[in-house]
Amino acid sequence: MSLRHTGSWLTIEHERAYILEPGKRERPLLERHMTDYTLPHPDVRREHPIAEDDLALAVAAVQAPELEAIRAALSSIEVHSPPDTRPAWTANPGDLGMRSSNVVRPVARVESGGRNLANVYHTLRNQPDWPDTLARIQLALGDKIEAVTTPADPSGGRIGLALQIAGVGEIPAFAMSDGQLAYLALVGVLRLKRPTPPCLVAFDEPDLHLHPGLVRRLTSDLEVFGERTTVVVATQSDALLDALADPAKSAVLCDLDEHSATRCLRPDPEQLQRWLENYRGLGELRSAGYEELIFPALETQ
Repeated sequence: MSLRHTGSWLTIEHERAYILEPGKRERPLLERHMTDYTLPHPDVRREHPIAEDDLALAVAAVQAPELEAIRAALSSIEVHSPPDTRPAWTANPGDLGMRSSNVVRPVARVESGGRNLANVYHTLRNQPDWPDTLARIQLALGDKIEAVTTPADPSGGRIGLALQIAGVGEIPAFAMSDGQLAYLALVGVLRLKRPTPPCLVAFDEPDLHLHPGLVRRLTSDLEVFGERTTVVVATQSDALLDALADPAKSAVLCDLDEHSATRCLRPDPEQLQRWLENYRGLGELRSAGYEELIFPALETQ
């Protein structure tokens, strides 16, 4: 797929799906140019109109198993922005984010902003690995946490989220700190068993709201999660960069070149290893202003 500028936004210019097998000619499944697309036989020469910002893969009325597989893979991609931890009195009515109760229903993923977090934990508590999940929460938020509960809402048909803390009692979601809620949301993403495993999970600033002491544990959890699915993390956190087990392999610097085009650069492994003998990690190197020595391509600017 390729994009083009239309005014101040992007639209789809070309789109193509095909099967390529060793020793065989490629077999087209779908081809699109601008606002028309075509499908394989018997529709090869029939053009179907499409809006310039619609994806032909999504709107094409064809049940080819190969296209269905592509659709399933793309729809399994998850993008998690920083969770919505606003207190109830600052939110719009009916949109209380993570602190609000949920109508009880099944979950397939943590929704945007963590607004279905109560349902997520209702599901997590019924997974066989719940004791391990609870142990991870206790390691991060304190061993006085006895349980994560989903108490019924008195209005009926809804559940909330609460922490049971020894010597304190039940702390409902509206009284939790931003850091507690944010970490519970991240644990939900990492521990929830999906009906369809995601092919890619992206996090934007996952350490936002977290105590600095939790960042290293979060980074370790993300790296373990990345062993079974592709994980992309967008961050400006030096603490998170310092916690990377193998920064030469996992870190990518996104930068603008002289034409304001985005380029993605990996560090020079030998240079990085040499500097890490005197610095605690890639984050400290970056904060000290040594990017040009670790990412040599920057020197050409």
